[in-house]
Amino acid sequence: MKTSIDWNIIKSKLIKYIKKLIIMILITIVITFILSNFTNLGFKTLLEYASLAIICIGALSVLDGSKMVMNTQYNYQKFSTRRTNPTKGDLNLIPDSYRFCIFMGISGTIIYLISLIF
Repeated sequence: MKTSIDWNIIKSKLIKYIKKLIIMILITIVITFILSNFTNLGFKTLLEYASLAIICIGALSVLDGSKMVMNTQYNYQKFSTRRTNPTKGDLNLIPDSYRFCIFMGISGTIIYLISLIF
């Protein structure tokens, strides 16, 4: 059985992802530029700190998501509140946290490379 890949869907999702990255990077650059005018730190230094903060936020999202599923006390508490199928909902959130981590890691890396240029 041969599956067909729809390249138009992949191309549209990739363009959407790149647009989100550009918006995230521009917002970070504008915020750090405004903060550099009000503080004694330089624009390059603040941009480096912002890139590291963005990468850490992405990493913490994955670490917290994996701990949440492994925490037995948290799982027992969910069952006592009578939520319907709570573990399945948590497991569905794990790929989203990895996507968020990848997004934040890529944007943080690009921002760091931009700070090296300035």
